[in-house]
Amino acid sequence: MTPAIQPGSVTGTLVPMSWQDCAWPVTGLVVPLVRQLHGWRMAAGDWGRAHRKHLGRRQPSRNLGFKFMKTSLPRGRHSIRAFTLIELLVVISIIAILAAMLLPALSRAKIQAQKTRAKTEINNLILAIKEYESTYNGRFPVPSNIPAGGNDVTFGSAGFIPPAVQLTTVVGIATNAAIIAVLMDAEYYGNGAATPNKDHVSNPQRHRFLNAKTVSDMTTPGVGTDGEYRDPWGKPYVISMDLSYNDRCRDAFYSRTSVSQDSGQTGLNGLFNPTANLDEFEYNGPVMVWSFGPDKQANPNLLNQPDGKANKGVNKDNILSWQ
Repeated sequence: MTPAIQPGSVTGTLVPMSWQDCAWPVTGLVVPLVRQLHGWRMAAGDWGRAHRKHLGRRQPSRNLGFKFMKTSLPRGRHSIRAFTLIELLVVISIIAILAAMLLPALSRAKIQAQKTRAKTEINNLILAIKEYESTYNGRFPVPSNIPAGGNDVTFGSAGFIPPAVQLTTVVGIATNAAIIAVLMDAEYYGNGAATPNKDHVSNPQRHRFLNAKTVSDMTTPGVGTDGEYRDPWGKPYVISMDLSYNDRCRDAFYSRTSVSQDSGQTGLNGLFNPTANLDEFEYNGPVMVWSFGPDKQANPNLLNQPDGKANKGVNKDNILSWQ
């Protein structure tokens, strides 16, 4: 059987083909078609030349030849070299060494920043007390139930003086909240309780002498809901004032001989003992404010231990300001 293929209506030429193994042979189909198309191209070229000659001008002819698709194989992916176990362990070791070197430096920088903040807050407290004293003709910002002309008073003594162990020359009050309420002209604490300044009895001019940060708990640095003013480490500031009005101030902690005595009547941190009696070291000024420092501790040295002095042990990092 010999079927024929009609290649369209261009030439009408029959191309003889043979059926073999139930398939069309490629050579019998493609080669004659290519020849036919080549003949069409030549005929088209002759027609174009005749047409240009007839028009009397030269025109570019278009190439009617086939353009075969270019194919390319995909590039092989470059393999990524992975870390070996030893290399990975070396990298981890280097990171650990760098972290061990960096963390102490960061910790020291943080502590230094906290100390700077504590000093600033202490100075602001002292300035506020002095401004109040100047505004109210020499009166200190204390509740009205604390008499003037008696012993000096230390506010915030709960951290180092047990209630049963009080000095005869200094009165210790557990919290500094009353002073802060007067200086900030607060009538109520954050927990809703009334302050000693209710109805502005201790600050009738309603002047805010101290601008301290307020917080919503009783542990965070700042003025808590209980009215306590805490240092950057969460401990209350200790505030002592010359309520004996002799222009000298004694602190319930630093007036102790076991803490402040250096030699004889000469004391540490600029203190002295004018009477040579026990536990009467004082500062020649009206106000003393201090913080427990980064270790949050203060040792009153009730047993007269060598490391219980003001410049040793846990007392060494206390932050002090006398003015």
